[in-house]
This record gives sequence, C-alpha cells and structure tokens, in this order.
Amino acid sequence: MSVTEFTPEALGWLLVNFVGTTAGVEAAVFTSLDGLPLACTLTDETDRAHWAALTTSAFHTTSRLGALRGIAGPSRQCVTELGDGSLVMIMSAGEGLPPWKISAETADVTGCVLGVATSSGADPGVVAYAAQQFVNSIAPHLVIPARVAG
Repeated sequence: MSVTEFTPEALGWLLVNFVGTTAGVEAAVFTSLDGLPLACTLTDETDRAHWAALTTSAFHTTSRLGALRGIAGPSRQCVTELGDGSLVMIMSAGEGLPPWKISAETADVTGCVLGVATSSGADPGVVAYAAQQFVNSIAPHLVIPARVAG
C-alpha cells in the first residue's frame, strides 16, 4: 500500500461539505482506528475526542461480535438507533489494516472509521448510501501513516 498525502484540514473541509449536502445528516467524524479524531464537524474539543473514541470503540465491538460468529475481518457498518429516533452510523473508511493485523511489512499505513449522526427524520438508506459514496470518492486520501509506538 502506498500512502497518499493526508491533510486533516482538507479532510475536515470535505466532511463539512458532506454534512451540509446530505439530507438528515447533522454531524460527522473521521477517526483513526485507535480512536483519535482526524476530522470532525463538532466544534467543542472535548466532544470531538469523546465522539471519536466512542465511534472507534463501537466499530471494534461490532468487529469482535462478528469474530465470535466466525466472521473474519472488521465490521463494515454499525447502526445505532437513539431514543429520539435519530441514528448513528459507523463504517469502515479508507484503506489500511486494523491495528491487530499490522505487521512489519504493513506497519506504514492504517485505515480509519467514519461516524455519522442523523436527525430523527433522516432516511437511513439515503444516508448510508451517501456516506458510502463519500467514503469511496475519497478513499485514497484515507490512508494515514501509522503512529510508531514508543
């Protein structure tokens, strides 16, 4: 895998555009697979950090549930309906490998996760389709350098 130049500012602008042009979407976040916010439409720094961590945690939990059922690989999407009828959709975004699959040969890149919050009246099919099209359109830019431990 090769790393395409990654600019968090550009990713943030694209994320704001996605939220602004997709009916029913109220907020969105891109996180690294280890839970750090890469770009987010929330303005409060604490909220950004919490949402990124929770988004990644839900993604990994769903992947582990799949593994318990004998399904290999990370989850593709996790959808949670909140008490007011709004949704949180979490999906794999970009190329790369989850942290537990990184080896010496692939340690230079990792993927990320997209979290999308909708209004209660949003059409889940429309939002999921738009989010997947969005991710597919910028996938080469979602390959990020992995951090070195230590």
